[in-house]
Amino acid sequence: MRRTSARIALFLALSLTAAAAARKPKPPGGTLTLDMNAPIVIATIGNVDLRLRVAPDQKRLIELNPAAAKRLSLPFEGGIQDAVGRVPISAQTTGAEVRLNGRRFGAQILSHDRDCCADVDGEIGITLLPYAVVNMARAAPDGGLTEQRYLIEDSDERGPQTRLRKGKDDIFAAFSLSRQQSVGTFSAGVILASAYGGKLARGTAVPLEAAFGIMRPTRMLQFQRPANVAGFLFDQLPIRIADFGGRYDFAQDDEQLAGDIVVTRRTAPQEAWPMVLIGRDRLDRCARLRFEMATKMLTISCVAPAAP
Repeated sequence: MRRTSARIALFLALSLTAAAAARKPKPPGGTLTLDMNAPIVIATIGNVDLRLRVAPDQKRLIELNPAAAKRLSLPFEGGIQDAVGRVPISAQTTGAEVRLNGRRFGAQILSHDRDCCADVDGEIGITLLPYAVVNMARAAPDGGLTEQRYLIEDSDERGPQTRLRKGKDDIFAAFSLSRQQSVGTFSAGVILASAYGGKLARGTAVPLEAAFGIMRPTRMLQFQRPANVAGFLFDQLPIRIADFGGRYDFAQDDEQLAGDIVVTRRTAPQEAWPMVLIGRDRLDRCARLRFEMATKMLTISCVAPAAP
């Protein structure tokens, strides 16, 4: 979905060395309780207060809209090339000390040349917060709740995600409280189609908004039996058909993909990332989300069955 240059991690380590030597951060402790409908915190960098949305799908960093980044009196390193699929975007980064509810911690600050986040200054990754437990809650929807627990792999390259076994392959799932529509990558679609009996629908590709407002073509994957992805059921799932990678491909006629932007042997394929982003179309039926920092365990309580 989104790839970030490895230079960022190196720059962060160098920029935070002095701050780390001056003040050793305390280990995460206590519980941060947030409204799941609007999981907002106020973080201070320098003398600037920033409204940040806590994001379960964001990397271990703070992503700022360009206007918010300009408010900070910090030396950003520019020239970083990132991409949403195959759409290039530029980024700049720096390291800084952050103050949140009287706690101090070092963080990587990243800002692209497009807005990342509506109605806030930016996002903060849930795994960056200096708390032992982050608990989000809201009034429960009608119906009984079921609880699902998932071990989160906190990937520097791809952010928090959980690994799910499907047949002989693994897919990953991430959870977004800001994206409206759940969506899968091409390689995830191939694996799910094999596991649940699925086929891409015929017709014109439909653009779906990805990160930073960039539109990417999708095709609906229709299942013979409901696909279970992290406890959420799908009769059909939009699949990003422009991010084909590696050995993954659908066993169907080329005519079905006519007019679609599909990466084939004519272009170097992207690295396959079999991932499904679970959006608000499923998570709006959930009443609690709890993340435990020490164990990296995410617990989600939702109406059963977890389907629309």
